[in-house]
Amino acid sequence: MASGDATLLQYYTELQDEVKEMAEATGSRASFQDLEASFAEVSMRLMSEMGLLVSQPEICMYEGTVGNSVLRISACAVSDDLDRLDLLVSLYEFSDRTFEVNPEEVKRAAGQCLQFLRRSADGTLSEKLPAGGRASTLAGIIGSSWAGLDQVRIWVVTNGIVKNTRYKPQEIEGKLVCLEVVDLVRIARLASEGEKGDPVNVDFSRELGEPLPCVFYSDGAARYDTALCLVPAEVLRTLYEKYDARLLEANVRSFLSMQSKVNKGMFGTLKERPGDFLAFNNGIVVVADQLQLARTSIGTTGIKVLAGMKIVNGGQTTATIFFGKRRDPSLDISHIRVPAKIIVPKRFAGDRSDEFLTDIARFANTQNNVRASDLSSSAPFHVALERAARATWCPNGANQWFYERTTGSYRTMIAKEPTAASRRKKEQQIPPSCRITKLDLARVMNAWLGRPDLSCLSPQRNYALFMRALEDQGGDPATGITSATWKDIVSVTILFRYLSAEARAKYPGSGAVIAAYTTAIASKKLGRRLRLRAIWDRQEISDPLKRQLEAWAREINGILRLSALGKPISEWGRDPDCWKYVLDSVETGVDPGIPELAPGEAGASGEEKPAEPPAPAAGGPSEAENGGAAAAGSEPAARKGADDGLA
Repeated sequence: MASGDATLLQYYTELQDEVKEMAEATGSRASFQDLEASFAEVSMRLMSEMGLLVSQPEICMYEGTVGNSVLRISACAVSDDLDRLDLLVSLYEFSDRTFEVNPEEVKRAAGQCLQFLRRSADGTLSEKLPAGGRASTLAGIIGSSWAGLDQVRIWVVTNGIVKNTRYKPQEIEGKLVCLEVVDLVRIARLASEGEKGDPVNVDFSRELGEPLPCVFYSDGAARYDTALCLVPAEVLRTLYEKYDARLLEANVRSFLSMQSKVNKGMFGTLKERPGDFLAFNNGIVVVADQLQLARTSIGTTGIKVLAGMKIVNGGQTTATIFFGKRRDPSLDISHIRVPAKIIVPKRFAGDRSDEFLTDIARFANTQNNVRASDLSSSAPFHVALERAARATWCPNGANQWFYERTTGSYRTMIAKEPTAASRRKKEQQIPPSCRITKLDLARVMNAWLGRPDLSCLSPQRNYALFMRALEDQGGDPATGITSATWKDIVSVTILFRYLSAEARAKYPGSGAVIAAYTTAIASKKLGRRLRLRAIWDRQEISDPLKRQLEAWAREINGILRLSALGKPISEWGRDPDCWKYVLDSVETGVDPGIPELAPGEAGASGEEKPAEPPAPAAGGPSEAENGGAAAAGSEPAARKGADDGLA
């Protein structure tokens, strides 16, 4: 790292502090293994939030020798449809200064992860590892889903700096395995700017031998220029193979798999009627930063270079072409063309380009029933929730929780402080552990509202379904969002995060599922007697409530393993029938000594009336429904106005 790169050094320090804080959360002195696992969780969660990974990864820190081979793995992520797999291996060093990673060390880590993958794919590894462990469970998942995988990637993730982050794909058991490196520079970019990688620049003169023919239109009064063209399918396939999620970063959906009705139909057309693909397909919409025109060989207008290319509509078309060719190598796409509309926004001072890009995606996307609620951060609901979070202070009057409406806004807030001392003060006021992202919100709320099966889906899909359900309630989702709403959301998040940490430690390979289902059972069983405001006032849950949650988690773990019938728990947990089975099977009652419970009588079944959820669309439960207003004087007088009129 150059000595003048203060921004990267600042982020490195913040990252190390966050890792150390997470590792020491149990109260004991953190070992190197604790630090390494915490780094894996922090960095890979960020990758998942930004859409680099196919789902929320399960941490699985394993290193061992099988035969003559050293095997190593840090985490695994499997797509909702079991057709894509990400394996991750971390290279972590706890140091006060940034450092460079030896390229040979990167290759060795990738090779050890490849060995884990290879032996899992052929089914030999799960038999040689202790049954019930994380590594054995993971090896079994890989082996059982291997035949149906369309995409396999290995990621080396490090808090060091890697000069070469590009590696050639490897072939294992007939499948192409892509290798990628995420180093400190890329992690910092993800955290601060929300970028998924370097911009996608396409030189059509190099790809096709000459500029891509187009019709170009420019209106001086318009906010953008437009080009219409036919893009060769082989070019799209190559771009997707090279850039993957970065090519689709502005698209409102991740790939819906080859099994969706629309994508299966596209694949059928590619295979059976390729000549009709152009007639049947609606094409793609592309937004680019710059467009360079040139003359084609016959003198017509063509696109020579497209810089900063993003597909905002047509991600399913692009990915289906890629996965279709991967699934059936005999597929001939050489003569297939895809219609494309290319938008190049003009840059004006004060222009709200991000909002314009969102509008383009929102109005361009009409396939697969995509709604405006699928597009995210500028929605009034999120703006109102962010406003409520900023107006709400913790009971001690010194700290706040932060709602990250736009990716990287927390880091940006810290970075705006003019001095290192003021940045530290800001972080003490709003610690990283008090940050709640949009994806966090959707995951916690779907579990609390009785849809733990959705909470177990990939973060992006769960988020889209949460927003869709919110919209289906009717009215303006932003109406009624107050400081009380935010306090209730934070209270449920505190409960959920406690369960997540406990479940990860005690139930290898299925912690995320058990946390989601235990949260749903807590909402169902405790009902309106649970005073969320009591959790807010303490900023933690009581020991009796912890014991109650742990008892439910133990029972749910047994229920899931019994009912999965050989399926991986992570897959079974996504099935709506799983929630019905768990709900009917949990027998553990409620301890009446839980201090967060308001006095009341349980029903004959032992269950309370369903919890009044802190649903933002309804404005959240009132103070009275949550055990009364917060204690008088718990917030400074100047800040209490945010809650006036709620009791």
